[in-house]
Amino acid sequence: MPAGVPGYVPFPELPLAPDSARHLLASLHQRPRFELLTVGSGEAALEQMLQARLAAVGFDVTIRQLELSAFLGCVYGPRHDFTAAVMGIPGDVGLGYLQPLGDLTGIPVPADPVAAQRLFAERLPVIWLYQGRGVQGMNVRVRGVQTDMRGELPSIATWYVTP
Repeated sequence: MPAGVPGYVPFPELPLAPDSARHLLASLHQRPRFELLTVGSGEAALEQMLQARLAAVGFDVTIRQLELSAFLGCVYGPRHDFTAAVMGIPGDVGLGYLQPLGDLTGIPVPADPVAAQRLFAERLPVIWLYQGRGVQGMNVRVRGVQTDMRGELPSIATWYVTP
């Protein structure tokens, strides 16, 4: 939850120590390898940045771009067939997005937003790369809007304005 939103729980800062990661990984006989799933469109600048940063400390990361339905099948399908994925998480300030992340990681998420935030801060089942800043709002007269993991625009044909 972003700082400044009612119910925000601060958590301890994690130290950034690339030399420690290099040292730990240097003792391994083989560099850790994994595949990073992403939705294929554009030049994947974020994914390439992650790949380069992780390579610098000793990981071999392969970027695998998929079309949206294949990506969603791997990530949200019954097998959760992925190790790492770059994804946006739709949600609300009531932390409704934590339950789907708990489902993906196999962690039961408490209904209480404060307890849920603490659980994620302690267990680190996901890593937040960044928080997109922006404001979305809608007049209360607009009806028929439904959101899913693609956002709100797929339901635009059902939107209407009440008098």
